[in-house]
Amino acid sequence: IKESDFLDETSWSEWGKVDLIISNPPYIDHGEKEVMSDSTVRYEPDLALYPISTDPLVFYKMIARYADEMMESGSLIFLEINEFRVAETAELYGTFSSVKIGKDMQGKDRFLEVIV
Repeated sequence: IKESDFLDETSWSEWGKVDLIISNPPYIDHGEKEVMSDSTVRYEPDLALYPISTDPLVFYKMIARYADEMMESGSLIFLEINEFRVAETAELYGTFSSVKIGKDMQGKDRFLEVIV
């Protein structure tokens, strides 16, 4: 198990090759705050909800780049995703072997399963 900031590409060499990534990165745009549940806004830390970047997909873009550069064919990636950005998030992984969208308990598209 490794902890890393995927926005710092210089740390990637420390990881080397991995065959599994599981991530729930911050992915909410500040403009979406009004559509979020009160309990989420009230009890979740901002660092867990909002990326530091103005691009809410920044972590997904970097994970896709890492996968393309550092992961072997057949490796797996599991991601929680923003229900409002399903298509554009899945598109970032479109060059890989398989991309499946999974639903949460409310039936919303909320997960990506990627086979590199």
